[in-house]
Amino acid sequence: MIPGTEPGAPSWDPRAVWARQVTAHRALEVVARTFEEAGIETLAVKGVVTASLLYEDATERPMGDVDIRVRPEDFERAGRVARDAGWQIGEWKPAYKAFVVNMDGLGMDVESCIGAPGLCALSIAEMLSRATRGALGVDVRVPELHDHAVLLCVNVFKDKFALAFPWSLEDVRRIVELDEFDEDRFVERARRAKIACIAWIVADWMAREKGSAGWASVKAKLGGERAPRPLYAWAFRKLQERAPESLATRLLARAAPDDVGMRVEGLVTAVTFEMGE
Repeated sequence: MIPGTEPGAPSWDPRAVWARQVTAHRALEVVARTFEEAGIETLAVKGVVTASLLYEDATERPMGDVDIRVRPEDFERAGRVARDAGWQIGEWKPAYKAFVVNMDGLGMDVESCIGAPGLCALSIAEMLSRATRGALGVDVRVPELHDHAVLLCVNVFKDKFALAFPWSLEDVRRIVELDEFDEDRFVERARRAKIACIAWIVADWMAREKGSAGWASVKAKLGGERAPRPLYAWAFRKLQERAPESLATRLLARAAPDDVGMRVEGLVTAVTFEMGE
Protein backbone atom coordinates (compact mmCIF):
# COMPACT_ATOMS: atom_id res chain seq x y z
CA MET A 1 0.00 0.00 0.00
CA ILE A 2 1.44 3.38 -0.95
CA PRO A 3 1.33 6.06 1.75
CA GLY A 4 -1.80 8.17 1.66
CA THR A 5 -3.88 5.67 -0.31
CA GLU A 6 -5.40 3.82 2.61
CA PRO A 7 -9.23 3.56 2.57
CA GLY A 8 -10.58 6.86 3.85
CA ALA A 9 -7.36 8.79 3.28
CA PRO A 10 -8.26 12.34 2.20
CA SER A 11 -5.53 12.71 -0.41
CA TRP A 12 -2.48 11.09 -1.94
CA ASP A 13 0.75 12.23 -3.54
CA PRO A 14 0.36 12.20 -7.36
CA ARG A 15 4.09 11.56 -7.73
CA ALA A 16 3.82 8.40 -5.63
CA VAL A 17 0.77 7.28 -7.60
CA TRP A 18 2.58 7.89 -10.89
CA ALA A 19 5.65 5.95 -9.73
CA ARG A 20 3.42 3.10 -8.61
CA GLN A 21 1.68 3.02 -11.98
CA VAL A 22 4.98 2.93 -13.86
CA THR A 23 6.11 -0.01 -11.72
CA ALA A 24 2.74 -1.70 -12.21
CA HIS A 25 2.87 -1.42 -16.01
CA ARG A 26 6.39 -2.80 -16.13
CA ALA A 27 5.46 -5.74 -13.92
CA LEU A 28 2.28 -6.34 -15.91
CA GLU A 29 4.21 -6.45 -19.17
CA VAL A 30 6.71 -8.95 -17.77
CA VAL A 31 4.06 -11.25 -16.31
CA ALA A 32 1.75 -11.07 -19.33
CA ARG A 33 4.60 -11.76 -21.76
CA THR A 34 5.88 -14.67 -19.67
CA PHE A 35 2.42 -16.23 -19.42
CA GLU A 36 1.69 -15.68 -23.12
CA GLU A 37 4.99 -17.35 -24.08
CA ALA A 38 3.81 -20.35 -22.04
CA GLY A 39 0.49 -20.38 -23.94
CA ILE A 40 -1.56 -18.73 -21.16
CA GLU A 41 -3.79 -15.93 -22.40
CA THR A 42 -3.86 -13.07 -19.90
CA LEU A 43 -6.36 -10.28 -19.26
CA ALA A 44 -5.53 -7.06 -17.36
CA VAL A 45 -8.41 -5.67 -15.29
CA LYS A 46 -9.36 -3.04 -12.71
CA GLY A 47 -6.99 -0.22 -11.72
CA VAL A 48 -4.20 -0.85 -14.19
CA VAL A 49 -6.83 -0.41 -16.92
CA THR A 50 -9.28 2.07 -15.38
CA ALA A 51 -6.60 4.66 -14.51
CA SER A 52 -6.29 5.56 -18.18
CA LEU A 53 -9.81 4.54 -19.26
CA LEU A 54 -11.84 6.55 -16.74
CA TYR A 55 -9.61 9.46 -15.66
CA GLU A 56 -8.22 12.42 -17.61
CA ASP A 57 -5.24 12.37 -15.25
CA ALA A 58 -4.25 8.80 -14.42
CA THR A 59 -2.68 9.94 -11.13
CA GLU A 60 -6.20 10.60 -9.84
CA ARG A 61 -6.54 6.81 -9.58
CA PRO A 62 -4.28 5.19 -6.93
CA MET A 63 -3.26 1.59 -7.37
CA GLY A 64 -2.62 -0.89 -4.59
CA ASP A 65 -1.84 -3.90 -6.75
CA VAL A 66 -2.16 -5.25 -10.29
CA ASP A 67 -5.02 -7.54 -11.28
CA ILE A 68 -4.89 -10.05 -14.10
CA ARG A 69 -7.18 -12.92 -15.04
CA VAL A 70 -6.49 -16.28 -16.66
CA ARG A 71 -8.76 -19.18 -17.54
CA PRO A 72 -9.46 -21.60 -14.64
CA GLU A 73 -7.83 -24.43 -16.55
CA ASP A 74 -4.63 -22.34 -16.76
CA PHE A 75 -4.44 -21.61 -13.02
CA GLU A 76 -2.09 -24.47 -12.03
CA ARG A 77 0.14 -23.94 -15.07
CA ALA A 78 0.33 -20.21 -14.37
CA GLY A 79 1.54 -21.04 -10.86
CA ARG A 80 4.24 -23.32 -12.24
CA VAL A 81 5.32 -20.69 -14.76
CA ALA A 82 5.54 -18.09 -11.98
CA ARG A 83 7.69 -20.38 -9.83
CA ASP A 84 9.93 -21.32 -12.77
CA ALA A 85 10.44 -17.60 -13.45
CA GLY A 86 11.66 -17.18 -9.88
CA TRP A 87 8.76 -14.99 -8.76
CA GLN A 88 7.69 -15.11 -5.13
CA ILE A 89 4.22 -16.56 -4.53
CA GLY A 90 2.77 -14.54 -1.67
CA GLU A 91 -0.60 -16.29 -1.43
CA TRP A 92 -1.81 -19.57 -2.92
CA LYS A 93 -5.61 -20.04 -2.87
CA PRO A 94 -6.57 -23.28 -4.65
CA ALA A 95 -10.25 -23.13 -3.60
CA TYR A 96 -10.48 -19.87 -5.53
CA LYS A 97 -8.00 -20.90 -8.24
CA ALA A 98 -6.06 -17.74 -7.50
CA PHE A 99 -2.65 -16.68 -6.27
CA VAL A 100 -0.63 -13.53 -5.63
CA VAL A 101 2.83 -12.88 -7.02
CA ASN A 102 5.02 -10.37 -5.17
CA MET A 103 6.98 -8.32 -7.71
CA ASP A 104 8.86 -5.05 -7.37
CA GLY A 105 7.13 -4.20 -4.10
CA LEU A 106 3.59 -4.77 -5.36
CA GLY A 107 1.18 -7.66 -5.50
CA MET A 108 0.13 -9.21 -8.80
CA ASP A 109 -3.31 -10.81 -8.22
CA VAL A 110 -3.78 -13.73 -10.60
CA GLU A 111 -7.39 -14.94 -10.54
CA SER A 112 -9.47 -17.15 -12.81
CA CYS A 113 -13.05 -15.97 -12.24
CA ILE A 114 -15.04 -12.82 -11.54
CA GLY A 115 -15.42 -12.10 -7.84
CA ALA A 116 -15.32 -15.68 -6.58
CA PRO A 117 -16.29 -19.12 -7.89
CA GLY A 118 -20.03 -19.32 -8.44
CA LEU A 119 -20.62 -15.58 -8.11
CA CYS A 120 -20.79 -14.63 -11.80
CA ALA A 121 -21.46 -16.70 -14.92
CA LEU A 122 -19.39 -14.45 -17.19
CA SER A 123 -16.25 -16.54 -17.76
CA ILE A 124 -12.71 -15.36 -18.34
CA ALA A 125 -12.77 -17.26 -21.64
CA GLU A 126 -15.76 -15.23 -22.80
CA MET A 127 -14.10 -12.00 -21.67
CA LEU A 128 -10.94 -12.95 -23.59
CA SER A 129 -13.01 -13.58 -26.72
CA ARG A 130 -14.09 -9.91 -26.73
CA ALA A 131 -10.87 -8.38 -25.37
CA THR A 132 -8.62 -5.97 -27.29
CA ARG A 133 -4.90 -5.34 -27.05
CA GLY A 134 -2.57 -2.42 -26.57
CA ALA A 135 -4.81 0.15 -24.88
CA LEU A 136 -2.35 0.55 -21.99
CA GLY A 137 0.79 1.20 -24.01
CA VAL A 138 1.91 -2.37 -23.31
CA ASP A 139 1.10 -5.52 -25.23
CA VAL A 140 -1.65 -6.93 -23.02
CA ARG A 141 -5.34 -7.73 -23.42
CA VAL A 142 -7.96 -5.48 -21.81
CA PRO A 143 -11.69 -6.23 -21.41
CA GLU A 144 -14.56 -5.05 -23.55
CA LEU A 145 -16.21 -2.11 -21.75
CA HIS A 146 -19.43 -3.83 -20.62
CA ASP A 147 -17.59 -6.99 -19.56
CA HIS A 148 -15.34 -4.78 -17.44
CA ALA A 149 -18.37 -3.02 -15.96
CA VAL A 150 -19.75 -6.41 -14.90
CA LEU A 151 -16.44 -7.28 -13.24
CA LEU A 152 -16.18 -3.92 -11.42
CA CYS A 153 -19.80 -4.20 -10.29
CA VAL A 154 -19.28 -7.70 -8.85
CA ASN A 155 -16.05 -6.59 -7.20
CA VAL A 156 -17.60 -3.80 -5.11
CA PHE A 157 -20.56 -6.03 -4.25
CA LYS A 158 -18.14 -8.71 -3.04
CA ASP A 159 -16.48 -6.09 -0.84
CA LYS A 160 -19.88 -5.08 0.58
CA PHE A 161 -19.25 -1.43 -0.44
CA ALA A 162 -18.00 -0.43 3.01
CA LEU A 163 -14.86 -2.56 2.60
CA ALA A 164 -14.14 -1.46 -0.98
CA PHE A 165 -11.38 1.05 -1.68
CA PRO A 166 -12.72 4.54 -2.46
CA TRP A 167 -11.17 4.41 -5.93
CA SER A 168 -12.88 1.09 -6.69
CA LEU A 169 -16.22 2.73 -5.95
CA GLU A 170 -15.19 5.72 -8.07
CA ASP A 171 -14.37 3.39 -10.98
CA VAL A 172 -17.87 1.95 -10.76
CA ARG A 173 -19.41 5.41 -10.63
CA ARG A 174 -17.44 6.65 -13.62
CA ILE A 175 -17.76 3.70 -15.98
CA VAL A 176 -21.50 4.26 -16.56
CA GLU A 177 -20.76 7.88 -17.49
CA LEU A 178 -18.66 7.00 -20.53
CA ASP A 179 -20.25 7.95 -23.84
CA GLU A 180 -19.62 4.41 -25.08
CA PHE A 181 -21.48 2.82 -22.17
CA ASP A 182 -24.79 1.29 -23.25
CA GLU A 183 -27.17 0.66 -20.34
CA ASP A 184 -29.23 -1.88 -22.27
CA ARG A 185 -26.13 -3.82 -23.26
CA PHE A 186 -24.90 -3.83 -19.68
CA VAL A 187 -28.27 -5.03 -18.35
CA GLU A 188 -28.38 -7.78 -20.97
CA ARG A 189 -24.80 -8.79 -20.07
CA ALA A 190 -25.65 -8.79 -16.35
CA ARG A 191 -28.67 -11.02 -16.89
CA ARG A 192 -26.68 -13.47 -19.00
CA ALA A 193 -24.02 -13.50 -16.28
CA LYS A 194 -26.71 -14.35 -13.69
CA ILE A 195 -25.96 -11.21 -11.67
CA ALA A 196 -29.12 -9.16 -12.27
CA CYS A 197 -29.76 -9.04 -8.53
CA ILE A 198 -26.15 -8.08 -7.79
CA ALA A 199 -26.29 -5.37 -10.45
CA TRP A 200 -29.55 -4.02 -8.98
CA ILE A 201 -28.04 -3.91 -5.47
CA VAL A 202 -24.98 -2.06 -6.80
CA ALA A 203 -27.12 0.32 -8.89
CA ASP A 204 -29.35 1.05 -5.90
CA TRP A 205 -26.37 1.73 -3.61
CA MET A 206 -24.57 3.92 -6.16
CA ALA A 207 -27.75 5.93 -6.80
CA ARG A 208 -28.45 6.41 -3.07
CA GLU A 209 -24.95 6.89 -1.70
CA LYS A 210 -23.15 8.50 -4.65
CA GLY A 211 -26.03 10.28 -6.36
CA SER A 212 -25.22 8.51 -9.63
CA ALA A 213 -27.82 9.28 -12.31
CA GLY A 214 -26.26 6.66 -14.56
CA TRP A 215 -26.72 3.90 -12.03
CA ALA A 216 -30.23 5.14 -11.21
CA SER A 217 -31.05 4.61 -14.88
CA VAL A 218 -29.51 1.12 -14.81
CA LYS A 219 -31.59 0.35 -11.71
CA ALA A 220 -34.75 1.39 -13.54
CA LYS A 221 -33.93 -1.00 -16.38
CA LEU A 222 -33.33 -3.82 -13.86
CA GLY A 223 -36.75 -3.45 -12.24
CA GLY A 224 -36.91 -0.03 -10.71
CA GLU A 225 -37.73 -0.01 -7.00
CA ARG A 226 -38.41 -3.75 -7.02
CA ALA A 227 -35.21 -5.81 -7.01
CA PRO A 228 -35.05 -9.02 -9.06
CA ARG A 229 -35.02 -10.89 -5.70
CA PRO A 230 -36.61 -8.43 -3.27
CA LEU A 231 -36.23 -10.43 -0.05
CA TYR A 232 -32.60 -11.22 -0.74
CA ALA A 233 -31.78 -7.62 -1.66
CA TRP A 234 -33.44 -6.39 1.56
CA ALA A 235 -31.58 -8.93 3.73
CA PHE A 236 -28.23 -8.20 2.12
CA ARG A 237 -28.65 -4.44 2.53
CA LYS A 238 -29.48 -4.81 6.23
CA LEU A 239 -26.51 -7.09 6.93
CA GLN A 240 -24.14 -5.07 4.77
CA GLU A 241 -25.02 -1.89 6.64
CA ARG A 242 -24.79 -3.43 10.12
CA ALA A 243 -21.94 -5.92 9.86
CA PRO A 244 -20.11 -5.91 6.49
CA GLU A 245 -17.19 -7.95 7.84
CA SER A 246 -19.27 -10.65 9.53
CA LEU A 247 -19.25 -14.28 8.41
CA ALA A 248 -23.02 -14.09 7.90
CA THR A 249 -22.64 -11.21 5.45
CA ARG A 250 -19.82 -12.95 3.59
CA LEU A 251 -21.84 -16.12 3.23
CA LEU A 252 -25.00 -14.28 2.26
CA ALA A 253 -23.05 -12.54 -0.50
CA ARG A 254 -22.31 -15.95 -2.03
CA ALA A 255 -26.05 -16.58 -2.38
CA ALA A 256 -26.44 -13.53 -4.64
CA PRO A 257 -26.38 -15.07 -8.15
CA ASP A 258 -29.65 -15.52 -9.99
CA ASP A 259 -28.88 -19.22 -10.58
CA VAL A 260 -29.46 -21.70 -7.71
CA GLY A 261 -26.62 -24.00 -8.76
CA MET A 262 -24.18 -21.08 -8.70
CA ARG A 263 -25.33 -20.17 -5.19
CA VAL A 264 -24.52 -23.70 -4.01
CA GLU A 265 -21.10 -23.58 -5.68
CA GLY A 266 -20.33 -20.21 -4.11
CA LEU A 267 -21.37 -21.29 -0.62
CA VAL A 268 -19.39 -24.55 -0.83
CA THR A 269 -16.29 -22.66 -1.96
CA ALA A 270 -16.69 -20.07 0.80
CA VAL A 271 -17.13 -22.71 3.51
CA THR A 272 -14.12 -24.63 2.17
CA PHE A 273 -12.02 -21.47 2.31
CA GLU A 274 -13.23 -20.54 5.81
CA MET A 275 -12.26 -24.01 7.01
CA GLY A 276 -8.73 -23.52 5.72
CA GLU A 277 -9.13 -25.21 2.35
